[in-house]
Amino acid sequence: MKKYILGLMGAGLLWVACDRETPAGGATLATKNTLPDQESWNTTLIITYEGRKNGVLQAGHIQKYLKRKKTYIKDSLTVDFFDERGRHTSRLTARAGEVHDKTQDMMAYDHVVVVSDSGVTLYTDTLHWDNQNKKIYTHTPVMFITALDTLYGDQFQSDSRLENYTIRNASGVSYRHFREEQP
Repeated sequence: MKKYILGLMGAGLLWVACDRETPAGGATLATKNTLPDQESWNTTLIITYEGRKNGVLQAGHIQKYLKRKKTYIKDSLTVDFFDERGRHTSRLTARAGEVHDKTQDMMAYDHVVVVSDSGVTLYTDTLHWDNQNKKIYTHTPVMFITALDTLYGDQFQSDSRLENYTIRNASGVSYRHFREEQP
């Protein structure tokens, strides 16, 4: 009878050990397949094109997934942008973002702020970088502040210097002096 009970207990232990639940301290196969291929913390990356510095990215946490061809940025994101002569032009800050590794298109989200060196500031919740066209854009509400204007809109598109921009459904306050057109 003792052998029968011990055998039954052994079979029970084997059954519990082979359960499909996640073992203590282990990971399921699904979790293993979603782990990043590369990961880093408190990172600074220098972004170059043909040997010329275009930007400096600082991030709290970066996860790179090779199969997805995406890089996720969490826990703070700061990008300093530079022009073709290497001069600083603007700074973007956000809480998180992602980069499409193949196209180098980027999306920043969660409290996005872009400040140009000329003093122009853009506030939004999501901002995209179209690398091929060298444009930033968003389809979320924006607040755009210059020395003479505070403008609001539903959509926004601009160059990286925030000089040539379009705001859809714009409203706001301007302290510019306009001449009245004569009929």
